[in-house]
Amino acid sequence: IKRAIEEVVIYARNGVRCIEVENVAAPYFIGAGRCPWEEIIALHLVGRAIRRAEVSGVIKSTSGAPLMLGMHILSTNELEILPLAIMHGARFVRSEATLFTGVRPEGEVRNDSNLARFFYVRQVLRNAARATASFGAKPAAGTITSSTLTACFGGDIQFPQCWSDVKKKHTVFSHELEDINTWLHNINFMKLEGVIVTGEATGSDVDEDSISKARAALDSFKKFNEKHFGEHGRAGAPMPELPLITGSGLNFKMYSKYADYCIVGTALKKDQYWENEVCEDNVKKVMDEFKSM
Repeated sequence: IKRAIEEVVIYARNGVRCIEVENVAAPYFIGAGRCPWEEIIALHLVGRAIRRAEVSGVIKSTSGAPLMLGMHILSTNELEILPLAIMHGARFVRSEATLFTGVRPEGEVRNDSNLARFFYVRQVLRNAARATASFGAKPAAGTITSSTLTACFGGDIQFPQCWSDVKKKHTVFSHELEDINTWLHNINFMKLEGVIVTGEATGSDVDEDSISKARAALDSFKKFNEKHFGEHGRAGAPMPELPLITGSGLNFKMYSKYADYCIVGTALKKDQYWENEVCEDNVKKVMDEFKSM
């Protein structure tokens, strides 16, 4: 927890406005439905500590708004992290197995209607939260409330969104799934809320062919949804933002032509090795590159 706060302080004072909290500790990634309770509790304590540090002023965002928070449990534990994401006002949960099934070094990437389960449980938990609020229950001291997040992020879109990896790095797929178009054609059918494209491994760049195809697909689906559903969305639910996110690499000049967000980890660490602690000099270097664009 101490290391997490120290690292978020570095990020925030250098202009980073969004962070993803995840369990980086390879090779101890345990598949869907089998995540140890100790790990879930640890992520809860980290998320709570970050939000409390924002309220107390230990973490100071340069924008003055609460940090945009994402949460992620490796690997493929979307449902396990969902209650924590709601509790700590996260904007997104990262999902590695929303589409199809592959094999990672630690085992099979299981997709057992993961997205449908996520949507269902999210609605149940949000309904419970609204019911609790209607009874006059007040948030605990030092928390970021949903109303605060709504004011920052706008609208009544269902948070946290589920941002889904396509052709996730460090994962082997069947021959038919090597073509990214197979994945992109299913974005609207599966009602994805955000799409993450990655290189083949941690730190490797996304190839321009993949990211450009993903951008074109998302733009096409947005136009389709506006035409057929309008501003009220499907069944009266607001349409998701459907952002495109890069999940590895540092080719920011190319990424800026296509992506809405970039997930950056390795480049910010000491010696640019992903298991090391955050290096402030590297954070400054990366943020200066962002600002120059």
